[in-house]
Amino acid sequence: MVRGWLAAGLCVALALPVAAQSLSEAEAVARMRAEHPQAAALRFGVREFAADARGRTLPPNPAVAYTREEAGAAVDDFLLVSQELPLRGRRRLLGEAAGHAVSARAAEADARLLAVEAELRLVFADLLLAQERVRSLAAGAGRLDGLIAVLRTREEQGEGSRFDRLRAEREAAEVDADRALADIARRQAQARLAAFFAAGTDPDGLTAAGRLDDYPPPEPAPAPSPEGRHDYRALGLEAARWGAEGRAARRLRLPSAQVTGGLKRSTGPGSTGAGLGLTDAGLRSTGAGFEATGAGFGSTGTGFGSTGAGFGSTGAGLGSTGAGIGSTGAGLGSTGAGLGSTGVGFVLGASVSVPLFDRGQAQAARASAARARVEAERQVLAARIAAEVRAASAAAVGERELADRYRAESVARADELVAIATAAYEEGEFGILELLDAHRVSLRANLRSLDLSASARRAAVELDRAAGRGMTP
Repeated sequence: MVRGWLAAGLCVALALPVAAQSLSEAEAVARMRAEHPQAAALRFGVREFAADARGRTLPPNPAVAYTREEAGAAVDDFLLVSQELPLRGRRRLLGEAAGHAVSARAAEADARLLAVEAELRLVFADLLLAQERVRSLAAGAGRLDGLIAVLRTREEQGEGSRFDRLRAEREAAEVDADRALADIARRQAQARLAAFFAAGTDPDGLTAAGRLDDYPPPEPAPAPSPEGRHDYRALGLEAARWGAEGRAARRLRLPSAQVTGGLKRSTGPGSTGAGLGLTDAGLRSTGAGFEATGAGFGSTGTGFGSTGAGFGSTGAGLGSTGAGIGSTGAGLGSTGAGLGSTGVGFVLGASVSVPLFDRGQAQAARASAARARVEAERQVLAARIAAEVRAASAAAVGERELADRYRAESVARADELVAIATAAYEEGEFGILELLDAHRVSLRANLRSLDLSASARRAAVELDRAAGRGMTP
């Protein structure tokens, strides 16, 4: 009774995923690439690195400076713009190095994504195996249930023994336990497969479509080449990057130039009032003396000029009716600006740095050492890839041949063995133990065939990973 309820529950559990949408291996890989957070993180990581590397290719910004100088009454204002001239060609080399670095980061991201894809394919193979094991065990349990029904009928009719029925029920209980374990493994594989998709994916709705052996048979690798591996390509790009970094560092031996230009305004001292002049008559006399009709030493304009006569006289005595030494204008003063002035002009200059101490020798040495290190790592990786491809190829080819041969030879013969044992039991030639043994051998042969097919599929996935090949969704 308990076994009947267990079998019914397993049948219901098996029916639920069948109603859900099934995924082929290629569809699962495509969905992973679209939904897996790791795939998105790798893509955005490459974009972040590219944006950061792009800053090395930009020209230097100009510098704007304002300066004011005061010395006594003199004031000088400067507005200057400075710009470094790209005469050494380092920016082009740094841009080349940045491009190689971005490509290397993208290759590393492809390698990591390919590793995630290989992990998904292995989980997919586990789900296929669990599903087929459940089906195979269910078919075996169904055959035993049919046998138990026959034995129960014969027992009721007095033609069979109770021992035969109880022994058959004991064998069926073992198969049911194996089927329950296989169903647990199926649910575990579903949960692990759901982890490759978007958050909230229902594991119970995931079913692997196809069979374990529905993939192209692998071919032996004649000459393993590391060129197909993304991580090997990334190291090659890293070596090219450090080569460009070294050439850019050696350009630091050349002097760099900077030009400066701008405006200058200068302002000097001055006066705006009357200097030393007299506005009216200075030493004017109106009496006698040195009579003069015109102006003695006076002037009508500025300075010491005179427009009249020098010492002319028209009367006698010492009286005078003109101006003695007076002046009507300004003496030595000025109405405008005396000695003050404002001027605006331009400033132009250039400077050259002399690479006397820092000639880029440290950067060049680092780039040379980094490139040598990367080249050594690349050689180590090439040797490891060759060994991995050879080992994976031997395993994939050998295990596929073994699985095909076992399926063709052992499974068919095991089914034939059940038919022979059943006929012999009906004739009374075999007992129940021989008949149950035939059923057990047939079921174990089917399960063994599934295990070999799953192992061959995993070996094929490992060969693709070692060779740098992935699915084409």
